[in-house]
Amino acid sequence: MIKWIREYLSGRESYVRLNSTQSRKKGFKHGVPQGGVLSPKLFILFIDDIVKDLGPEVKVSLFADDLAV
Repeated sequence: MIKWIREYLSGRESYVRLNSTQSRKKGFKHGVPQGGVLSPKLFILFIDDIVKDLGPEVKVSLFADDLAV
């Protein structure tokens, strides 16, 4: 499962096209693919630990991908 998820998150590239001009491809090392079926679950697993590690004395509010401390 770990190998499968690592493969899902690796080798991602993107570029921008404006009219007939295209930028160079840029690789991504962080984040999850936009619109991916697994992306929301993987993001929740990631962000949930951040809130737990802050400790009880820190007040936080978490909604979707927004975090207020």
